[in-house]
Amino acid sequence: MKKTLPRFTAVLLALLFVVTALPLYAADNASVAGFKDVTENKWYAAAVAYVAENGLMTGTTETTFAPSSKLTRAMTVQILAKIAEADLTSYTETKFSDVPA
Repeated sequence: MKKTLPRFTAVLLALLFVVTALPLYAADNASVAGFKDVTENKWYAAAVAYVAENGLMTGTTETTFAPSSKLTRAMTVQILAKIAEADLTSYTETKFSDVPA
C-alpha cells in the first residue's frame, strides 16, 4: 500500500496537469475565421481575420487560407478591386504585356 500511494499521486498529478493544459493549447491553436491552417498563435492571424471578415479575401477553400502560398497578380487585382468597390465584370481582357490574351 505504501508504494502504490506515491504512484497514484504521481499519476493523479500528471493527469491534472494534462487536463488543465489542454484548454490552453486548444485556445492557442484555435482556427481563425474557420480556416484550419491559420491558428490564433500565428503572427498573421489578425490580418487573416481582418481580410476574411471584410470580404477582401476568401481563402483557397472554405476551410483553408493557404497563408504560405504565393499571391498572384490576379489575386492582388481582385483585392484592390474589392477595396475600391470596383465592378470588374465588364473587363474581358488584360493590358499586361506578359499575360497572354
